[in-house]
Amino acid sequence: MFRNPELRRLVLLAAVVVGLVMHFRGGGGLPDLLPDNAPIDVDGLHVLVVYESAEKHRLTPGQIDVIDDITTAGELRKWLEEHGEVRVYVDDIGGTPPDWVKAALEKHDGTVPWMLIANSKSGYTGPVPDGVAATPELLKGYAE
Repeated sequence: MFRNPELRRLVLLAAVVVGLVMHFRGGGGLPDLLPDNAPIDVDGLHVLVVYESAEKHRLTPGQIDVIDDITTAGELRKWLEEHGEVRVYVDDIGGTPPDWVKAALEKHDGTVPWMLIANSKSGYTGPVPDGVAATPELLKGYAE
């Protein structure tokens, strides 16, 4: 994203300054501003989808299709299982998730439906895409 080395250094410096200010004001550490960072430390493709079943009616039809495809034996699920690891975590259902899911949930900002995609180099955190057709392109960008 930052091909100009001067711009890259400037963004890094700004991130460090903001991180220091946030740290000394009690707001946390360095913000995740650099796009080359993976949101969690994993090897290979890992995908987590978080939603609340009680709130599923508030999702767009496209988001419901993505979640349904991933939670069943749909094409997205099959592709994900061939290329990495996938989990769906329903906020209102308990259980003990694996360590990588616990690390991913620490990145969760509380919004639903939410998706985390990570590999050893980069990743995505944000809303579940609005439709099954839009999802493979997003996922393929992180497959190793």
